[in-house]
Amino acid sequence: TIAGPTSCLSGRVVPQTQFCFKKWPKLGLHFRVDDRENRLDLIKRGRADIVILHPHQVPAELDSKVIKPDEYSLVGHPDWRGRSMRDILENERLFAFHSDDHTSLNYLKTFELLSHLKRPRLFANENRALCQLFVEGVGFGILSREIAEPFLRDGLLIKLNQGRTMKDPLALAWFPRAEMPAY
Repeated sequence: TIAGPTSCLSGRVVPQTQFCFKKWPKLGLHFRVDDRENRLDLIKRGRADIVILHPHQVPAELDSKVIKPDEYSLVGHPDWRGRSMRDILENERLFAFHSDDHTSLNYLKTFELLSHLKRPRLFANENRALCQLFVEGVGFGILSREIAEPFLRDGLLIKLNQGRTMKDPLALAWFPRAEMPAY
């Protein structure tokens, strides 16, 4: 079982593991989407074998490997092209996955935009729902590069904030095994 945030699992891990299932047809690989900030307890309780964490969250007792960071863009409806970020932040709805998901707030802090946000965040904890809200112009928010790409390519969404992206560092973490299996 590999546990990680929605953006990384659905956008990167699942597509990249398809070859594993073809190469090893008896492989039993489970995916556990978990957007909580603290996924460390999943591995400590034996509910996951590998977890995706931020590198600073990896304790000394786990082995880890830094992986490519998630890359987030602020996206919105194409009709908003040309509007100032201040206008959008003051007058439109910012959507996030859930109240404990601070990625959108971190994005706004990174680009010194948080002070312009005047409305409370709203929440939809599923990528398809978020994308639908953005495509319909109900609100805006951040999406990982892999999730946003088809909507940007088809002209259903545009990048806001001059296309600036925020990188979110990630690491795979697991308990070391004293004796590795033969395979």
